[in-house]
Amino acid sequence: AGLWIDGGDDPCTGGAEQLEAVLGPDARQPVQAVFRNSPLPFAPDGWAAIDATLSGYAQTWLAAHAEVCDAQSTASPSVSASQSACLERRLGDADAVLTVLAQGDPRALQRGLRAVSELPSPQRCRTAPAASESSLYGELARVTALERAGLADEGLQAARELVERTPNTEDLGLQAEARVRLASLQRNASRLALAEFNFKEALGLALQSGNDPFAADAAVALVDIIGSDPKRTREAEGWAGVATALQERAGASVSERAALLVAEAQLLEVSGRLDGARRPLQEAAELLEEAYGEHDARVASVWAALGHRALRARDPSTAGPLFERALGVARSALGPEHPRTATLMHALGEVALLEGNLEDAAEGLEACLLYTSDAAD
Repeated sequence: AGLWIDGGDDPCTGGAEQLEAVLGPDARQPVQAVFRNSPLPFAPDGWAAIDATLSGYAQTWLAAHAEVCDAQSTASPSVSASQSACLERRLGDADAVLTVLAQGDPRALQRGLRAVSELPSPQRCRTAPAASESSLYGELARVTALERAGLADEGLQAARELVERTPNTEDLGLQAEARVRLASLQRNASRLALAEFNFKEALGLALQSGNDPFAADAAVALVDIIGSDPKRTREAEGWAGVATALQERAGASVSERAALLVAEAQLLEVSGRLDGARRPLQEAAELLEEAYGEHDARVASVWAALGHRALRARDPSTAGPLFERALGVARSALGPEHPRTATLMHALGEVALLEGNLEDAAEGLEACLLYTSDAAD
């Protein structure tokens, strides 16, 4: 996918053409071909949900572009320029994800829907802080795409190099975003001490640059990391308060608010408050379902989290229906042979085992082994 940027200063010029170049049918076709022709058993069925998510993202981008255009008469030139640059970077993010997916790495194809679902919302551009025109924003988009596509080794190396180069730009917002990406990759690699350090560095840089959304992202991540340690409960609760305040100030999206609720649920469960952990998960599921519909994979992920919580509490009668709902969405969005679908079948096998239903337990566990083995091959 090739990114075309309108060179004019007028944010009302060329929006549709920009979008068509990055997310139009011709731009998507190479990625569609990779999914449709992949030997991976889940890939051909997975494209439809990715395509629909990209279409939704395109509509969100157009709406944000229209808002910037409508506000041009009252906004200062510097604010309009910041908003327009932000919108261009959001297209750069989408272009980078499509470029990574088009390479056909099995790890990326497995996480394709998640990668496009996690594209940063163009609505953030309404309050975009001033930023430089550094070419490193293109590299930042590539690092972010590698992370979201699950290409950890490539992403970590590129993120380290980017963090080393960003101080030369004096763009604190760019430095903050680069640190967030490095920290996220370190967290995914279970390098939690390094991740915590870099999320804290990112939060400070984001606040200095006036980039509240990224400061909020860093604070949510700190709730997740610190909240996983039962000895640091009080500290994690403090970060949860910081994250809540930053999200309110930044006007967080539904997905961002849900991420904080999921982190708070983990904090409550790790600290022994099992009953309290259900409430934020339920609230996250309701928020996501209202925004995206009950058949969205993001909603299913929270249902699965609720199911696992019930399973840990040895409550199979609650866990089973939650896993069934999540499994229905996974089969529809990802395909019956996707590893995520297999994981949910495994969970239902555990439910059956807890209920003493050995036949259903064996069926679920065998199906999980079959599909994960096929994906690995």
